[in-house]
Formats: sequence, structure tokens, C-alpha cells
Amino acid sequence: MRLFLFDVDGTLVTARGAGRAALTRALEVTYGTAGAVEAYDFRGRTDTSIVWGLMRGAGLADAVIARGLDACWA
Repeated sequence: MRLFLFDVDGTLVTARGAGRAALTRALEVTYGTAGAVEAYDFRGRTDTSIVWGLMRGAGLADAVIARGLDACWA
């Protein structure tokens, strides 16, 4: 028997900032900004809600955020 655990928001296991760094890079490439990513609390949020929160906070329009989501995840 195998047990697989997932810690998508980093509350149980740390990867020393690898997830935050990867998302920061994806946001910068896709939207030209990562917003206030260093101060943003990722805990308990989905990846998509994090992107929406950061990009809205950076002043991007919802239509711009929506158009960039697929590219951000790629």
C-alpha cells in the first residue's frame, strides 16, 4: 500500500520557495508583473485564486487576467 500526500499550498511541507519563485516567473512572463507576490499569503488558496488576487492587486483588468491564465499555467 502506498500513501501519497499533496500539500498544494505549502502549509505542511516547504520547498524553500520553489513554488512562489515559479509562479513569480510565470506571472512576470505572462502579465509583465508579479504584483506584490512577496507579501501575498498563499495559504489556503488555489493557484488560480492567487493569480487573480495578485493581478487584480497590480491593477490588471479581469479580461486581461482571464486571457493570460492558460499562458500562465503553460
